[in-house]
Amino acid sequence: MNFRAERADPKTYNFPAVKELQLNALVRNIPVVLFSLDKDLKLKWANPAFQNILGYPPDEVASLKNQLLNIVIPQDRSKCLSWLKGITTSTEPLNEKRRFRIISKDGSILYCSFKPYLISIQDQAPYRKLFHFMIIDETDRVLLERCALRDQRLKNLGAIAAEVAHEIKNTIISIGGFAKRLRKAMPSSTEVRIIEEESDRLERLVKSINTYVRPGQTINRTMPVGRILKQSLELMAPEFKSHGVRLKLMLDSMADDFVCDRDALSEVFVNLIKNAIEALDPGGCLMISSFSEKGHLYIDFENQMKKKSIVDPSRLFRSIEEGGTSIGLPLSFRIMKNLGGNLSFTQRGNHAVFRVELPAIQPQ
Repeated sequence: MNFRAERADPKTYNFPAVKELQLNALVRNIPVVLFSLDKDLKLKWANPAFQNILGYPPDEVASLKNQLLNIVIPQDRSKCLSWLKGITTSTEPLNEKRRFRIISKDGSILYCSFKPYLISIQDQAPYRKLFHFMIIDETDRVLLERCALRDQRLKNLGAIAAEVAHEIKNTIISIGGFAKRLRKAMPSSTEVRIIEEESDRLERLVKSINTYVRPGQTINRTMPVGRILKQSLELMAPEFKSHGVRLKLMLDSMADDFVCDRDALSEVFVNLIKNAIEALDPGGCLMISSFSEKGHLYIDFENQMKKKSIVDPSRLFRSIEEGGTSIGLPLSFRIMKNLGGNLSFTQRGNHAVFRVELPAIQPQ
């Protein structure tokens, strides 16, 4: 298809030429990708929107081995190939539309609607058929639909969480009551003290169980971070013993008081300790170290990994709905953000290191 046209002389009022110019301008400026393929699925023509929207110059795509299919994500290529071949061999009217994902030039994923709209004959020998398609970028609409669906799921999850909290609240209160009675009978028992403290903490967590859906408001108080970590380690002592895992502490700057939420920070510590214990073989070692620098407190949880490396570290802090693989790490990440700090991951050789960062601001 030839869209070229000479500029019309306004004095001659050549209406066909003017209409051709108007069509040319429309095709060049329309915010929809238009392109043409021959029966071998080779790219023969594309309008400027091809590069403006997809990011690729048409010549660059035409030089690739699989041409247009090369910029379709691998998971969609076989379906796209089958669909395009069906279009070029079908004798039915062109009215079928499909959605495929394209990898744009900048690496982002575009959700695009493909639709054939015309079959023409080349105006030069060998007069082959050309199949003309349009691509409409529907990424924004798809993402908005996903956000709406996610909001609805969160609402449903919140309702379920509230029902679960209501059902288990009385049980936790009963456990706490029995623990207090045991404490009076055995005031020196460390195990009873832990049961009592943890039942109190669970009761507070149940009252704000929607934290698991979206982090709630933190209650910051002046607390010694070292004491919070020690209590978390005491709580997890049976896990260390049952898994045969050793503990090594190298703590610095942990005796000072810092402004933080005790329960929230304890939840993070327990999650990281549990994550390390589960990742270690019997006889393995969890090393916890800390240091302060430029007004911040850093606590590292380091353990040897069973695998040489983590394939996709970015998935560690994603929710399961977003492609993550756990609950504890994404929750801990969100809690730390809510506390004004951070949780990060690095790999040192064959060791995994999760770093808790707290703004170590001394209370005025």
